[in-house]
Amino acid sequence: MALSQLYTAITGDVITAARWNNEFGNIYSNSLSLISPLTGTLNANSNNISNVVNLAFAASGSITGTCQISTTTVSPHAIGGATDALVQLNLRGAFTSTGAATGLLIQSSLTPAASSNAIGLNVGPTLVEGTGGTHSTLYGINVAIVITAGTSTTTNAAGINIATFAAATGTTTASGLRIAAPTAATNNYALWLDDGSLRLDANAILTNDGAATLTLPTGTTTLIGTDTTNTVSNKTIDINISSPATAVINRIYQDTISKGWVRFNAAGTISADFNVSSITDNGVGDWSINWSAGANAADWIIIATPGDHTVGLSMFISSVGASAARVLTRINAGTLTDPDTFNAIFVAAFGIT
Repeated sequence: MALSQLYTAITGDVITAARWNNEFGNIYSNSLSLISPLTGTLNANSNNISNVVNLAFAASGSITGTCQISTTTVSPHAIGGATDALVQLNLRGAFTSTGAATGLLIQSSLTPAASSNAIGLNVGPTLVEGTGGTHSTLYGINVAIVITAGTSTTTNAAGINIATFAAATGTTTASGLRIAAPTAATNNYALWLDDGSLRLDANAILTNDGAATLTLPTGTTTLIGTDTTNTVSNKTIDINISSPATAVINRIYQDTISKGWVRFNAAGTISADFNVSSITDNGVGDWSINWSAGANAADWIIIATPGDHTVGLSMFISSVGASAARVLTRINAGTLTDPDTFNAIFVAAFGIT
């Protein structure tokens, strides 16, 4: 309450020592009541107000104007509610908006000096490991949203959303999200999807100076394509996992892929091939297929068939080696003979390279 006057003098009154002391003692003892509660605006006239322990604002109170808020206290801080002993700065409380609601908005305009960088939000905590035990997680940023269901429906929900932007003309490379791989761990990943599925609605470009590697885990990893327009173009896919004891249908293993094939005529002239460097004509009904890239002879099989002949013609595998295979055509398992009606020989090879 405001400071009240103890004695009101009238004309002819004598100001005694007691009256004087009582009145001024009342002012000295209750000096704060001179300004509290305020009935108008308090002007500090560009002076500091120091040694303030607490500032309590009314429900609609705010700090406005050109000013800085600075604190050197490292104890917990909070906006919108009580502090948390485990949180250095906590944004708390329920906020109901009349439109779109945003918890924290950074919408400043940053103009760096020439040849300097600009960062809208820079998060660079130093995480110091303890002296014992095991930290299950050390995260620079953790996003753990909680969605309370209501009567509305949601089209898209995401822990992090990065909106599109227009890069300035002359920018070399722009990306919505850029992640550099960590170092010094046993396993270092630029991106780790711990669970769930990865959905790509745009082109996926794997590049590491032109030699990217896509490693798929063993087990039930599945590549599914239901759109016939989805293709893998101008890329090499290496499959280096052998089939298990019980193979799975519609799955590709390294030992189920043809390691070479060729179509050639009786003279040894190749018309089409894969992984065949040349054909050696050893004579009538006898040819050697020379592979461009060799194979493991112990696991190498050859499938061969001749073109038609006026008399029954059979084909035999004479030898199989790491660098070549020899095939023969005979009439009724007897005399070596070249095909005549359809002058061609077809050979395919399978095995583990």
